[in-house]
Amino acid sequence: MPNPPTNIPAPRVGFIDPRTGLMAREWYRFFFQQFEQTGGGSGLTHNVLTGLQGGAGGNYYHLGLTDYTGNGTGTLVRSTSPALVTPALGTPSSGIVTNCTGSPALVITNCTGSPTLTAPLLGTPASGDISNCTGTPTLDITSCTGSPTLTTLTATGNIRITGTGILGYSAGSGGAVTQLTNKTTGVTLDKSNGKITLEATTAIGAGASAVFTLTNSFIGVTSTIIANIATGGTANAYTVDVLTVAVGSVGLRVTNISAGSLSEAVVVSFAIIRAVAA
Repeated sequence: MPNPPTNIPAPRVGFIDPRTGLMAREWYRFFFQQFEQTGGGSGLTHNVLTGLQGGAGGNYYHLGLTDYTGNGTGTLVRSTSPALVTPALGTPSSGIVTNCTGSPALVITNCTGSPTLTAPLLGTPASGDISNCTGTPTLDITSCTGSPTLTTLTATGNIRITGTGILGYSAGSGGAVTQLTNKTTGVTLDKSNGKITLEATTAIGAGASAVFTLTNSFIGVTSTIIANIATGGTANAYTVDVLTVAVGSVGLRVTNISAGSLSEAVVVSFAIIRAVAA
């Protein structure tokens, strides 16, 4: 009759099964019942032992435990090369992401060094400093604020102003010069824009003109010069015409279109626009 606590029938069987060289099934049942009666120790919630399995070569045993308490679902994993499905990693203390795939959300708050990114997709930056960037980027500044400083702006398409702004030069780019001797004396001003104040005492007769040369290193042979009468004389009494444009100079003609001779310090404003032949 089997012994209920041990489940080992008489006559008692050997501890090793001579057929397999492993622990006999009856002895396994004995240890199983002892385990059930004494408990599994602290820290382990055990529901049932599913069976006894031999290890590689029959050198060891392990018990298949079907239920543990803990996080997650699925089978147990080992420490080397586990395949995890959607694990919640928390905050890793270190790691190498060289072989990772996908598009992770990356937080580099605590990173050090100067990483080099190849063709990153930045989305819509909230701010940035592009003073140290190289190459010819396609720049969309519709969402930018402030007044960026650009050394050179190159566009392959149109440059348009769609708001209430103006196209022109800012303070510091222009200059001023006053003509000496008489109204035909040449002046020199190496600025892209500015004003020329003509000599005040020399008269220009009714319908007559005075021609002088502006020497300016910004002027190229294909430059376009914009000139107009600004202030300093009788209103609507003068016109100014752009004559020959050469490398580094341009001829300007001021004409008195009034009915009488005028001796005034007429002011001529000018701006240079660089053009090309092809």
